[in-house]
Amino acid sequence: MRVRLKFNKEGKMRFISHLEFMKFIERYLRRCGIVFETTQGFHKRAKLSLGPAAPFGMNLYNEPIDVDIQECKSQALETMLNSNVVEGFKIVSYEILGTGDKLSSKYTTPIYEMIFINSEIKEQFESRLESGEPLVFEQKEAYKDMRESIVKYEIYPEKIKLLMNLSSPMNYLRQHFPEGVEVKRIGYSEN
Repeated sequence: MRVRLKFNKEGKMRFISHLEFMKFIERYLRRCGIVFETTQGFHKRAKLSLGPAAPFGMNLYNEPIDVDIQECKSQALETMLNSNVVEGFKIVSYEILGTGDKLSSKYTTPIYEMIFINSEIKEQFESRLESGEPLVFEQKEAYKDMRESIVKYEIYPEKIKLLMNLSSPMNYLRQHFPEGVEVKRIGYSEN
């Protein structure tokens, strides 16, 4: 049986890398009494499928993870929802999936929420976004345009939301606005 969990990762938990987080999830599931399927081979691992890796240190909300489960007591999933075992990590929902429902095909457009410390920085970014000019940043000795990854954006009085194709605004913001912007990945636009 495959289960899709959605979780929030914030506070100190956001400083756990993508790979370390997978080990954390294995231990968390064991602690909740869930028996999961494992990979074949000498070093068996839980069969997990996480969404795209997030930039290090970013708060994540409604992030999906698929887990193949062998056996599960009915109250184990509810216990997992209601437990706050680790500060900064919370399972917010789960759903039992049918066969063929893949995480990688459904969650490809992350939604980022950018909250600006002051209005001057927000106005600068907003004017660049609306001007149509390239949003260029340097990455691995090459220049990239963030605008190519933006599917849609929405401007609010205190924040800006970006829908991006498997990309993040972090590299651009670090180079052009090193301080003054808090970025969160708040979910995905489902395809």
